[in-house]
Amino acid sequence: MEQADARRWSGRERGGRLGHLFFAFLVRHGGLALTPFFVFWVALYFVVAAPEGRRASFDLADRVGRGGTLLRRLRFALRHFYTFGTLLVDRFAILGGQVDRYRFREHGRPIMEDAAREGNGIVLVTAHIGNWTIMGHLLDDLGKTVTLVMHDAIQPEMRETMEKLARGSAFRVLHTDGSPASAAEIMEALERGEFVGMMGDRLLAGEGVAVDFLGGRARFPVGPYAIAASAGVPVIHVFGTRSGSRRYDFHARSVGVLRYADRRRKASDLARWAQDFAATLEGLVRAQPEQWGNLYPFWEPAP
Repeated sequence: MEQADARRWSGRERGGRLGHLFFAFLVRHGGLALTPFFVFWVALYFVVAAPEGRRASFDLADRVGRGGTLLRRLRFALRHFYTFGTLLVDRFAILGGQVDRYRFREHGRPIMEDAAREGNGIVLVTAHIGNWTIMGHLLDDLGKTVTLVMHDAIQPEMRETMEKLARGSAFRVLHTDGSPASAAEIMEALERGEFVGMMGDRLLAGEGVAVDFLGGRARFPVGPYAIAASAGVPVIHVFGTRSGSRRYDFHARSVGVLRYADRRRKASDLARWAQDFAATLEGLVRAQPEQWGNLYPFWEPAP
């Protein structure tokens, strides 16, 4: 296997069907107060039993200045796994209709309101940091349909759990396999004037592009920018990060309408747009590294 392929996410989430169903059941039946206890022991288990995730957490700790000794790395990994579990629980709670138990602060709200008034489709590029689930709920009052694009590589049990919880929520999920037919569905949603949310930090199909990120080179997808440029719609970077117990911050940064400088050299424009997104994301990851969710070999090996 080539190194570039090794840095592509497999589609598998840690925990499996039983773990997801357990926490979904706990949240649905009023067990939010009990979840920290269970999340701690699950996090401790994964620190011991998930060597790939542990190594990825160690790598991140070194890149953001939280590494050093083995003890410091282990402490960071425990906080990392614990935060990852807490974010998953919050996602289940928000999707399950308990959004009123959470508090939100919005940074860049006028950006979203102006985009909604324009009436055009918008590509929202987000990442696996914090909790992207809050996006659909916070944008519900703008009168726009929010479509979240999720790749078919996600394991069936996780997809099934999320879809059950999301019934009746403020957004819909569009599954894609990266085929031209899937791209056509996304384009149709944009033509209808919908907000389309896409992940900009996890390579599932295609070659992507190598960009500078946290002191190394990592491959980021270019699909969101290619679609936005083809559709002639604006791009907005959006993130939802956890600021405390049941508290979240929503961040929005306008990028504008993407246009190719030279259609014969599209690759350079796509790389530039991906690098711009990586630079924005890097600031958030440095500030809150425990909320980074790409727990697999992410960076390319140093030459």
